[in-house]
Amino acid sequence: MKITKELLERYALGQCTKLEATAVNLWLESPSLSLDDDDDDELEVYTADDATEDSLIELELWQEISAHMQESATKSHTAERSENNLVFRPTKSNDPTIKFAALIAIAASLMIILGMGWWFYPTTADKEHFFNASNSDKAVMLWEEDSFEFTLSKNSSASINLQSGNMAVSGDVLFSPKKDFKLYDKHNNTSLDFRQGEVYFISTDPDTSELVVYSKSQLEYLPPILRKHIRKQFHLT
Repeated sequence: MKITKELLERYALGQCTKLEATAVNLWLESPSLSLDDDDDDELEVYTADDATEDSLIELELWQEISAHMQESATKSHTAERSENNLVFRPTKSNDPTIKFAALIAIAASLMIILGMGWWFYPTTADKEHFFNASNSDKAVMLWEEDSFEFTLSKNSSASINLQSGNMAVSGDVLFSPKKDFKLYDKHNNTSLDFRQGEVYFISTDPDTSELVVYSKSQLEYLPPILRKHIRKQFHLT
């Protein structure tokens, strides 16, 4: 079989028959890569320039064939075709730089996940250990928790940090503990003892900002006008 330029071009494009491909492979393995012309008579009248031109064509074709074969080999290692789809398999790399970059990416992802966990956990814990209530509209408003109750008059507020025990009150409130408490005036660090089952009236001294605390039984010792005002304010009997 003659090895011509057209045959080599079809070989490079993968359009040869098995017989033609075998012939080209044998030709590529031969020591002399010379092309067979279609007309034997024309070989006898070839000049030196013609031979040089053929050599350049052969070299160019050989380079194209080599590039095509290398590209095909690379694709065969990075992709496998199944009956229904094409499955790509990434090539393996032993480059330590790539491995280090991958480890950095994994570590960064873990840091983000852990950071989000630590961010949400304190938020939930704060809600469990911090009480805050306010009343700006109603005459009185009741706030009931597991261990205490607050009754807030209009335009009043109360807050307790159950971890530190700090209490802050604005306006007039009633505090009814369901267990014994020892709390602290947030602004003056004064300790306040509250007993289970008792009802306490709490207000803020306008001059010193200190908390003023009276138990329900102690209201009897207040001036009549103030006592009447508190009872009316919280509907006490």
